[in-house]
Amino acid sequence: MIITALHWQAVSLRFARPFATSRGRMRDSRSWIVTIETAEGIRGYGEAMPRCEVASGDRLTSAVEDELLAWRRRLVGHPLAIPDLPVPRSPSEAAVSFAIETAVLDALAQHQGVPLAALLGEPRPAVPVNATIGSSEPEDAAREAAQAAAAGFPAVKLKVGDRPLTADVARVAAVREAIGPAVALRLDANGAWRPDEAVAILPALAPYQIDYVEQPVRPGRLAELVWVRKEGGIPIAADESITSPAQLVALLAAEAVDVVVLKPMALGGLRRCVALAQLARTVGVRVVITSSLESGVGTAAALHLAAALPADTPPCGLATTGLLEHDLLTVPLPLDRGVMTLPDRPGLGVQPDARVLARYRVRKDAP
Repeated sequence: MIITALHWQAVSLRFARPFATSRGRMRDSRSWIVTIETAEGIRGYGEAMPRCEVASGDRLTSAVEDELLAWRRRLVGHPLAIPDLPVPRSPSEAAVSFAIETAVLDALAQHQGVPLAALLGEPRPAVPVNATIGSSEPEDAAREAAQAAAAGFPAVKLKVGDRPLTADVARVAAVREAIGPAVALRLDANGAWRPDEAVAILPALAPYQIDYVEQPVRPGRLAELVWVRKEGGIPIAADESITSPAQLVALLAAEAVDVVVLKPMALGGLRRCVALAQLARTVGVRVVITSSLESGVGTAAALHLAAALPADTPPCGLATTGLLEHDLLTVPLPLDRGVMTLPDRPGLGVQPDARVLARYRVRKDAP
């Protein structure tokens, strides 16, 4: 199969309502939906969405589209084959590498008549997922958490860190009471706390059966994370601290975490995440796959990645497209009773809706 075209469209992903984290309130983010076409008429889809805190506006657009143009020159006119992805040097390069690899794997899997997950491992048909609750008042957080528990979610992730420590404890207490003891409760501070703050608040949270606290301190501060894990008494997860294989290796070597949260959009590809997940599991560290709050295209890719991991993988953070006004898909990803199932079509099994893409388009398609 020969690749005959590679094109993309920039879109604004708008949240259904502002989504609050310790870094502020998010109303939208910029993403690129990528399409690879073959001479046989197969279309493979991918998505590039760099972390919005690292760049914005014209700078972000230029970096992403320069990367996409380079891949177009490299791929069009050549046989469809899994690309050799270098370790990303920037968030834009990581996001574009993920998009290109996803689109190629989608097309290859469609050609073979198998789900994309089958190109990554031995796929399972369904993946348990957690619900995600942004920062909000205790009563609002408790109401959303109760709805998630009633809907069958096995775990709830609550954003913390944007308010005084005592207020966070009150919200956690309210959520735990709302969901009962059987639902796992995860917290995500997005690096909001100083190490001394983290060590002060974690013992106060321990009575509420916390599954883990994600990124309690700023990323890139390995010694601080090690100290918080040792002194805090609650399992610790790293997310923003993992944007390269070398960072994951350093975290594991330092015994800094109990859980690693892998985002293929940030790490530059699905196959790389499979290898990193295997590495973490060999030393007894749990692996959770999450989205980066992208559209249904990128989330579908993360779902296939999670489905390719072993059955004892904890619930993953993939039920996030409901936070958006629209997932951009013709048919939403299947979600029922806290479980997402792989679409029943080959490849990614999803297709962007052209009319919806036009509605959210922020600039003309690439030439």
